[in-house]
Amino acid sequence: MSKRSADTEGLETLPSKKPRLPKRKVALQIGYCGTGYHGMQLNNPHKTIEGDLFQALVKAGAISEDNADDPKKSSFLRAARTDKGVHAAGNVVSLKMIVEDPEIVNIINSHLPEQIRVWGFTRTNRAFECRKMCSSRVYEYVLPTYCLMNPGPLTKLGEVMRQKTNRLAEGELATECKNFWDEILKELESQGVTYDVLKSLKESHDRDLKEAKNAEKETKENGTETETKENETKETTETETKETTETTETKTTETKPESNQPEDESSLPSEIKIMKQVENASRRSYRANPARIEALSNCLQRYVGVHNFHNFTVGKPYKDPSAMRVMHSLKVSEPFVINNTEWVSVKIHGQSFMLHQIRKMIALAVLAVRTNTDPAKIDHLFTSDRVSIPKAPALGLLLERPMYDAYNNRLGKLGHESISFDKYDKDIDAFKNKFIYDKIYAKEKEENEFQAFFGYMDTYRLNGLLDFLLDIKPEESGAGADTKAEPEPEIESGSEEYLGDE
Repeated sequence: MSKRSADTEGLETLPSKKPRLPKRKVALQIGYCGTGYHGMQLNNPHKTIEGDLFQALVKAGAISEDNADDPKKSSFLRAARTDKGVHAAGNVVSLKMIVEDPEIVNIINSHLPEQIRVWGFTRTNRAFECRKMCSSRVYEYVLPTYCLMNPGPLTKLGEVMRQKTNRLAEGELATECKNFWDEILKELESQGVTYDVLKSLKESHDRDLKEAKNAEKETKENGTETETKENETKETTETETKETTETTETKTTETKPESNQPEDESSLPSEIKIMKQVENASRRSYRANPARIEALSNCLQRYVGVHNFHNFTVGKPYKDPSAMRVMHSLKVSEPFVINNTEWVSVKIHGQSFMLHQIRKMIALAVLAVRTNTDPAKIDHLFTSDRVSIPKAPALGLLLERPMYDAYNNRLGKLGHESISFDKYDKDIDAFKNKFIYDKIYAKEKEENEFQAFFGYMDTYRLNGLLDFLLDIKPEESGAGADTKAEPEPEIESGSEEYLGDE
């Protein structure tokens, strides 16, 4: 026996290392329903879209086992980050991927839940970075058309509009509004509930709520809260102080929202319960006048172009150059009916967006329609004056797709394939209907989230913005100077978008 044979006798044969397959830089085009996920970006130990996607890529062999422990090894980046619960019909991830198998897309999808889909991929040059090379982004916001209706006669905002302005007294939209609420009052009277009774009950109910709120405020000021609560307040104060320091130039900060949980309806008078039921049914059956849809479109068109959107985000001084943003287009769809509720879709195409920008843009435009405000009034919000604008519910927001026009134009001349979602439109539309739109419609029907938000606006607590829209002085509204610091509502769907590109 040779010396070599003797030395190796009895040793197990080691498995040969898997061959290294070539990796290609690609733009991976994906879509997802964000329900049940803590956002797009990896955030251990939470469940995220990227976490599930990366594991599927490893299982499918699109990422080697050697690189399976760290996405950075594959140059893994996303074009737009969406936060908890937010959806995307189209998003892009750039990475180095093994693409030898012609069925690789189907294999990846087989390892993903149905609410996350890979539409396909596009080979790119090695320097491609999906976020930096994104020319613009398209977002969609859907909302029920009843949100555009003027406030009811029993609301504080409706009362101020009738007493201090003539906006509910003339014009096509004012007539539509009067007819809508007259029908509701007529239905209530048929059930034995008169306007005078409702007004008296509502005034009493509002007084009780105000007294309870004042009592709670007095209790806090007297320091009778628990030590735990004091510690939480201290932590919150430290956080808010830091945020205030960062926004000194604006001389104002976005107020921390108060809790806006639905009240316990079991304790409400029977007349109020009947009113809520009748109003809810009327909102569901409401069909918007074409002039009201046109009014929304006219308001949204004021955003098109290059403007200073410092009022449409948080912590952004007017003089900060990054507050300047480019909006290419805002388009309103024809109304459509889902589950007996009429909806409208707004497509927002912009170069880039800041935190909360779209939700604030939508909220302001809808409030302008609800108050019959001249769309040109919106232009003033691009000036240095600071005005607090609330955020519309996150429920209606989704990322439609990132756009790569500049990259496509430049690299297309060199023979590279364009990055586009157009060829996947049919599959994307089917996915949106099943996994995104249906969830939005169902949640709105179950929780009345949009009505909760705009109902809060009708209480006139955010009177600074509403006085601005109504062209009335604060002392004329009867709201009182002490209400200026009232926080904006936080009507959450368990999600907030992240639209920052900085």
